[in-house]
Amino acid sequence: MADQNPITLLPSLVGADPVAAPLRDVAALFADELSDVRFPDLDAKILNAAIGDVEKAFAEVARLEAVVTEARRKLDESHDVLVHKAARGLAYARVFADSDAELLARLDAITLPRSRRGGAALVPAADAPKKRGRKPNAPAETLFNGSSSANDSTLPSDTSVDIDDVVAHAAE
Repeated sequence: MADQNPITLLPSLVGADPVAAPLRDVAALFADELSDVRFPDLDAKILNAAIGDVEKAFAEVARLEAVVTEARRKLDESHDVLVHKAARGLAYARVFADSDAELLARLDAITLPRSRRGGAALVPAADAPKKRGRKPNAPAETLFNGSSSANDSTLPSDTSVDIDDVVAHAAE
């Protein structure tokens, strides 16, 4: 025997009829073959009114679900803006606290939440993955020391520097 729980008889709200087919069949039966039959609290008019009530309630639920969906979208959007601003604030604070070990420790302990729209998680610098790429041939301090001549033999022959390393060093 099929489950007769009224909750399981309700279809999903997306493009579905809010009144299950068996309920419409009963109303149709009272509208056709039993149109002359009247019970004290039940006839075709009462059944059709009840169907109308279900359809109105269904339309209201669908409208409110659309409102909730839009409100959730706006919440997620404003949350993402906050996460972005907090990340920028944390970056600025790290620059400001460059020589304050205690403040840097507090900043490093902060782990920001993920973006709600599926953006990448923000991780503390200590947990960030290592930068990939080639290391510079010589420390940056030695590249520009000494003679200003381009033919200076103290300069390495390959003076290319990985930009990710420079950015990572500047962020520290």
